[in-house]
Amino acid sequence: MKIRRLINILFFITAVLAWCISAYFFAPPSFAYSAVFSLLCFVIFAATYRLPISGWWIFIALAPVINLPSRALMLGAHQALIFLSFAFVLGWIANKLATQKKTALENSIAVPLFFIIFVGVSSGIWTALRFSDFYPIFTHTFKNGWVNASGVLASQAIKHSILSILKLLIFPSLFIASYDIWHNNAGSKLQLDKLFKKMITIWSIMLIPVILTALYQNLFNPKFCMLSEAAWQEANRVSGGMEDPNSLGLFLFLFIPAAVSYAISEKGPQQILFAFSSLAGLYIITLTGSRSALLGIILVTLIVLLIIFFRALVNHRSRKKTLIISGAAFLIILAVPFFTTGIISSSSNTDNPLLRRLQNYTQRLNLSKSERVVDRREWQWKQAITMWMDYPFTGIGIGSFPTEISNYNLKTSMETPVDNAWNQYLHWLSETGIAGIMFWIWFYAAFIWAIIKGVKSERLSDIKLSVITVIAALSTIQFLYIFGAHLQAPEVSVCVAVFSSFLLAFFSQSNLKIYKFKRADKLILLLVMILIFIAQGHNVLSSLSYDSIHKRYNLPYDFGFYNVETWNNQFDYRWTEKFAGEKIRIPKDNKVILLKIAAINPNTSEQNPKNITVKLNGVYLDSLKINTPDWRDYEVYTFSSLSEPAELTFDCDKTWQPPNETPPRQLGFVLATNIIFKNVFDRESQGLSDWQEDNSSGKIIKYRYTGKRAALNIKIPETGVFEVLLRSPVNLKFYQKPIRVTIKLNDKFLDTVVLPRNNREWLTRKYTADIHTSYKKRLLTITVDKLSTIRVKNSVKRIKVGTYLAIDFKK
Repeated sequence: MKIRRLINILFFITAVLAWCISAYFFAPPSFAYSAVFSLLCFVIFAATYRLPISGWWIFIALAPVINLPSRALMLGAHQALIFLSFAFVLGWIANKLATQKKTALENSIAVPLFFIIFVGVSSGIWTALRFSDFYPIFTHTFKNGWVNASGVLASQAIKHSILSILKLLIFPSLFIASYDIWHNNAGSKLQLDKLFKKMITIWSIMLIPVILTALYQNLFNPKFCMLSEAAWQEANRVSGGMEDPNSLGLFLFLFIPAAVSYAISEKGPQQILFAFSSLAGLYIITLTGSRSALLGIILVTLIVLLIIFFRALVNHRSRKKTLIISGAAFLIILAVPFFTTGIISSSSNTDNPLLRRLQNYTQRLNLSKSERVVDRREWQWKQAITMWMDYPFTGIGIGSFPTEISNYNLKTSMETPVDNAWNQYLHWLSETGIAGIMFWIWFYAAFIWAIIKGVKSERLSDIKLSVITVIAALSTIQFLYIFGAHLQAPEVSVCVAVFSSFLLAFFSQSNLKIYKFKRADKLILLLVMILIFIAQGHNVLSSLSYDSIHKRYNLPYDFGFYNVETWNNQFDYRWTEKFAGEKIRIPKDNKVILLKIAAINPNTSEQNPKNITVKLNGVYLDSLKINTPDWRDYEVYTFSSLSEPAELTFDCDKTWQPPNETPPRQLGFVLATNIIFKNVFDRESQGLSDWQEDNSSGKIIKYRYTGKRAALNIKIPETGVFEVLLRSPVNLKFYQKPIRVTIKLNDKFLDTVVLPRNNREWLTRKYTADIHTSYKKRLLTITVDKLSTIRVKNSVKRIKVGTYLAIDFKK
């Protein structure tokens, strides 16, 4: 089998897995939206399979705006661009396999791209397995323990690892597919430039809703379109519906130079469109607060002006006029940083997010030498290098940087709580080691050499301005990678991949050389793959295993708590972060936990509550609604938990930063350190919704829906007889397993029933309690074997419920 066909098949298998995984994680909960979104993915796949360029145009048009609907409606699929990318890649690979057409890509570029994909996928899989401690492979028990000092759970770490794999795959897969489309649909450089101009035209139009969204975020509601991080909201930074403000800023930075080049050279309506999109994009960059985007625009402009200046020197046509204009523009742009420095050095406040961030940075320059750092990047860079030195060949694993950084912070006096290394090259180095970074270096070296050869074969004066701006933009972003892991953002990956493939296609049309692999070459490649795979596995099973990390850093049994403090010399308490948990032992006869909790945050009220999810050993127990800043006691029933050590975990939906703290803490809620256990559950219920009404049977039945488990205190009547009414929350198909419900009274087994498949039919069961319990409270518990997804009434929101429950007492 030829090596190229093998690579295509491997790409196809990888793309299918990536699409399935991204669909599992990012498909929205709303059926209507999910159906439309899945249909859109299928249309892109089918269009690409039939005619690759048609599917490519649909994908290109949707790339800037695909996240907008889900974010605006607060639905799932917030990483929709990942989902969409693999729909396109799948269609392209299916077309290549069906037509058996080769991709005319030089092996010097194709081989490192293949290894980038292999190293990333292999490392990510090993990383996900080590966080799970290999339990999914050998047993049905999932060990959801905490994996670092700040309390990230194994499930969160695994999900982040998988997400990191998907993000990493976007660039190489789109680069190859886009290059193939550029190469096959343009017979000349002139046609290629026309295709590129068409793409910039489409993006100019499709960015309009993004820009309008960014304006709305800035002027009215910074939380619109799921701009959730507190720091961005406080700084009033905008994202335009993209992953974050920096994604929008860098996407615009890459797009604007190309749009400007056509605004200069074109005439008519398109020129107006390019000019408008360029000016609007420049303004939105200031609202994103992205300093990298601002620096990139300045550098690209200077590079392009310099090239125009030198072109004018060797070109006799309009040389004097071009020299004067380009030279003057160069000096003006060069002066921009000095004017900006003067503005931000003034004591006057500014409402512009970018100027405010630059002003804060200028103020930090006046601090002591130890504090005078580039946005704490130096600390993050040092941590990344330390990680790499610990695991030089394989790194710590794809997606594990944000998990491991907390463990490394145990050794330092200053925290660096960021989910990437703030440097793309160090991020690759720390997560994939030398085995990963050397293939990126190989790819970039081969790519740059191909461009240099292409430029040498052309006259400088004949190269179009659009091509020059793309060269300048891609060169600049390689420099900007020093200040951020920018390829972590799908929007940036898509833009860089498409621009890079255009550039390679432009310069490789006449000098393409494809080396034919020999059997010895294939054997060497296979041996390298095996070596990398074994080395990654060895690290995961030994020094990076779950147990090894816990022993190495002496991680405590609890996580997500700050230091112990005392409340008015009465009792001790600890602040939590968003996630927190501790090891407890449940007494034999006491199944009720009494938690003393306070919000302290003065903004907490009935209108602005905090919701705390409580779990025991990863199983949901209850949701506590905290609507007051004051201390209160909350009872939580633990159901059939055994008398043994258990993991009690908390998830607080809102965090806040108290004023005048350095460094600032992200606080969830306050929990008293002394957890009390009781043998009586005094609350009315747990795990039940508010009361609902059903009249489908001709009479009104008041009911509540449950979670997987629910507890309800009932008062037994004199007769001791009561009825339990149960109903399925959804209509079950004939092939679906029916819902089974276990009913207990004071932990004494009563019955296990199978619910009707029709969700309009109530199942009634009559029970007689012990006569000695008449007029006394007894605890009725419900356990459902599986959850069903329903839509909340008068809302697009969907939730998971167990069963509908009603109680009728017989006199």
